[in-house]
Amino acid sequence: MFQYNYFSDGNRHAPYGSYIFIKPSSSHKKPIDSYVIFAGYCSNDNLYKWASNTEIDITCIESGKNSVKTLYKKAYRINISAVVENAKNSYQSQSRGSQNFRSFVTTVFPPVLAALAVKGVFMYSNKSALLLDMNSTFMFGEDNFGSSEDFSEYYHKIGGVLSKEEVNEAIGSVYAYLDIRYPDEEYRYCFPSVEEAIKNIVDKHLPEEEISKLITTFAKHEAGSIPIEYAEVLHRLSKKYKLAVVIDIWAPKEYWLNIFRESGINTLFSASSFSSDHGMVKPSPKPFELVMKKLDISKERCLVIGDSIRRDLGGSSAAGIDCVLVGGATHKSALGCYKNLLELSYEL
Repeated sequence: MFQYNYFSDGNRHAPYGSYIFIKPSSSHKKPIDSYVIFAGYCSNDNLYKWASNTEIDITCIESGKNSVKTLYKKAYRINISAVVENAKNSYQSQSRGSQNFRSFVTTVFPPVLAALAVKGVFMYSNKSALLLDMNSTFMFGEDNFGSSEDFSEYYHKIGGVLSKEEVNEAIGSVYAYLDIRYPDEEYRYCFPSVEEAIKNIVDKHLPEEEISKLITTFAKHEAGSIPIEYAEVLHRLSKKYKLAVVIDIWAPKEYWLNIFRESGINTLFSASSFSSDHGMVKPSPKPFELVMKKLDISKERCLVIGDSIRRDLGGSSAAGIDCVLVGGATHKSALGCYKNLLELSYEL
């Protein structure tokens, strides 16, 4: 996972006083917020556990005395319990930051370099499923309902017969009708469909064919696009995790499924929840619970990824699932906060 250089003492190890910045290049950097916290030659697979929110216990069986060194982030307290092979003594060390590296003893067992990362190894090592939000997480440029939009252009392209004025008024009114209800808790489990909105506020007597074209037009403007680099990240993540989507959309999902197919990601998701299928919108915990049931996986093994504090963090917290935020949102209750899914993917 890491690539170390040989340093002046002739040993291959993580440089003391620095942290390993976990990126594909595994390049060495000066201390940066929370990365490698421990390095040492151990004859066992390194054992660790969280003793508290700010304290980590690490056990290392040494192949020789003084072969354990610590690198630590000042926000964390590291307790090292090291046992020398074929010796009765053991010792405790708490963040021995002032000691220098000495020559390493390599007798009895071949050395194993133990390197643990606060982000990634600790935070995500127990996760096996990612529950992804869509808009502003891996799809962008969505919700094009501004006053300057001419909805009739697409509507007429697909064969609609209503006038430009009628179409623009209808789509604008439907969007406003749904938008005001979206944050309302009263509609959290019974959010109206686009078709219901059209029949309630436009014209109950419109031919079904025209209603269908208005719905498709609405979907066209509600949907965004998936950049190729995000599609590639989803493919990469799918090789390590089960992927699922928990998506709030107002129009029927078929338009988005076509985008998934065109982007080559349609086969990546083992489970999905589209709010337009069942009327339940985030931050209700129900869509998350529905996906977990489909995956047949416990909430402890799941990680929600989304951009909204209210919808994604709020809904996942209500369901008892860890959540990380992407897109610039930050909150103390999130397990982590990242610029975007691309940045997060380096630590998953």
